[in-house]
Amino acid sequence: MNPIAEKSSGLILQWGQTGSSSAGLYTSTLPIAFTTSFLSVVMTVRDVGSTNGYCEMQALPYSLSTFQYRTYYPTNNNYQYIALGY
Repeated sequence: MNPIAEKSSGLILQWGQTGSSSAGLYTSTLPIAFTTSFLSVVMTVRDVGSTNGYCEMQALPYSLSTFQYRTYYPTNNNYQYIALGY
């Protein structure tokens, strides 16, 4: 499945997976760069390592092709994301 959908309005929706190996700040690259603006990114936990179901993170657009996210739990975790932009 292609992780990109473009609407007639020009809105681009991208989705994918990323992960972390420990607590810290990470940068993830999108499948394609947005042309003019990166509006938002939303993340959710896909697989929680040994956190017993607990994981806290924050995600924000960083450039037209990347976003940064911070995790606060010191173990391997996998995340799914959805990004919106133009």
